[in-house]
Amino acid sequence: MVNLGIIGVANPEFREKFCPALHALKQKTRVSAIYDCVAKRAELAARQCEADVCLSFEELIRRDDIDAILMLSPGWPGLLPILSCMELRKPVLCTRAVWQLCGSSADQLDRLAQQTDSLLVIENEYRYWPSSLRARELQASELGRPLRLLSRQPSNGTCAEAHAKLWADLLDWSRFLLQRSVVRPNGEPQTPGWTVQFVRERAGQTLDSVPFVVEFTETENSQLTIECETGSIDILGPNQLRWQHLNNGVTHEPQDEQLNEQPGILRQIDHFCRRVAGGLIPVYDLTDALWAERTAAQFFREPFPKAT
Repeated sequence: MVNLGIIGVANPEFREKFCPALHALKQKTRVSAIYDCVAKRAELAARQCEADVCLSFEELIRRDDIDAILMLSPGWPGLLPILSCMELRKPVLCTRAVWQLCGSSADQLDRLAQQTDSLLVIENEYRYWPSSLRARELQASELGRPLRLLSRQPSNGTCAEAHAKLWADLLDWSRFLLQRSVVRPNGEPQTPGWTVQFVRERAGQTLDSVPFVVEFTETENSQLTIECETGSIDILGPNQLRWQHLNNGVTHEPQDEQLNEQPGILRQIDHFCRRVAGGLIPVYDLTDALWAERTAAQFFREPFPKAT
């Protein structure tokens, strides 16, 4: 049993996403205490989780009966709870909203994490989608190794911050799907789109490379396609994909691939708690997030084109 402390319950996702996930994991985890900068809000959440209320985040973090922290919304303390967790070597999982506050402080957090051997896990959407895991299964079985990855994005323009976040998410998602982390440029940027190469190496030698192509379209929804040796996969959403086997011509439509597996956040909290308990299961941590952001900054410097 992993005992968790929760900091910040202002985000509606606490009720809509995290509470159901924690309830589903109640055989493995227990919420021991909750802190929020609004005391009444903390009391209501604690009643829902059958947990204690702490008067400060420091009190919560320093409790001996709490193994790890879920930091769900920042409030006035900002990043201070994360710093306290690192100093006390207490594992913490933070939401994307909290992570986005880090900004230029991310490198400092990275240095502190290395000095204290701390675990900072960051909420990740795409890696834990049931459709992402199914896509990896199909590559390992029916469809063979990937040959090309194509992302279609709406050409509606976006602000610089959202642009950088999306590029980082796309690169990390591609890294997860292709199981490759070496990225190389593909010559000059293409208009209107981009291409980079995900490379697999051994002993300094390139074994193969998979192009990751980004195209801008006038559609409203994004879509990711994986072209494989004997077929293709379209990831259409968290629980939905379409795939086709070229040899037999059979197309498995979305209604056939409605994946009613664990929600992504439930799986990520489960992996986080298993890691806290001493397991070696991979988690999306600070190192992964920094890799995605630095690689995105290296390759993608221009905002999305606006629709004409």
